[in-house]
Amino acid sequence: MDARKVLKYVGLARLIQARAVSILIQLAEGSKGRPKTDGKKVKALAAISPGGFALASKHSLVMVAGSWHCSKCLRHMYQGSPELFAWFASDCDPGEGESVSRRVGRLRPSSLPEGVDVYAGRHQLHQSHALAVFRGLYYCQHCGYYASSAPKRLKLPCVGFSSQGRATIARIRGGLLPFGLSCWPCEKVVASNAVVL
Repeated sequence: MDARKVLKYVGLARLIQARAVSILIQLAEGSKGRPKTDGKKVKALAAISPGGFALASKHSLVMVAGSWHCSKCLRHMYQGSPELFAWFASDCDPGEGESVSRRVGRLRPSSLPEGVDVYAGRHQLHQSHALAVFRGLYYCQHCGYYASSAPKRLKLPCVGFSSQGRATIARIRGGLLPFGLSCWPCEKVVASNAVVL
């Protein structure tokens, strides 16, 4: 008798989850009509948290320090980004040029493809930089500026070659940390309160 009750509630939970996912997908696609409610009146749609969209996403998401990270395609997006919900609804493609560069960049410095929007933390890096990535650290192959989560100079246009920039680039290409960093960004330990989906 107990097994039948468990199976009944498991089936009911699946129906509820399927309905919730269909509502989330409809909202993510920007449908102007209200979702179907089987004839019941709905006064207003409640705001859905990013975590609700993350559950329905095709990405394998982890929330760390205010940013969502996908462990498959290696992209990340700041929680307050206006493109966050569109990214949740997008396909997870680990074969994209940027993702391939990030995967290769774990082992050796790897150039990022031109014309790709790259974000470090909540800031978009300026497209005038010749960006590369190594062990989670973004750097410009011309000016030598670098950032992982809080860019300062990579948000601004590239200033070109300098002796300090050349020294920084040489250190990174040699597998050494740039001066001012204590560890590579990919070596940072994820906080124990990170949300994994």
